[in-house]
Amino acid sequence: MGEPNAPVTIEEWADLQCPACRQFALGTEPQLRTAYIATGKVRLVFHHMAFIGQESLWAAQASECAGEQGRFWPYYDALSATDAPGGRNSGAYSKLSLKRLAAQVGLQQATFDSCLDSDRTQAAVQAETV
Repeated sequence: MGEPNAPVTIEEWADLQCPACRQFALGTEPQLRTAYIATGKVRLVFHHMAFIGQESLWAAQASECAGEQGRFWPYYDALSATDAPGGRNSGAYSKLSLKRLAAQVGLQQATFDSCLDSDRTQAAVQAETV
């Protein structure tokens, strides 16, 4: 996100189920977007660190599928806003829930579903998760 030639690049490594990462996404990051990214001073690069469980991996894969449609950041924002009342790995990021979220974000549903069901983005996510 941001100008490719911005003088500062922030690299975020996060698990989409991580409570601290969610707090950053909902609190600090919007401020960064307004004050620094929108003004061309900063570029934000996201990397997956899907370590909490299976739903972390699925959420990361889903965000990559959204990225294939040019909608990584809107999907990321929707994921970050998703509340998991039952805790981590309790169904909030099941494949069915992730597909429903894709519809809310306005993704081309059949393309998204096919991508997520195929697990074709799994290798890329696992390669980033060190």
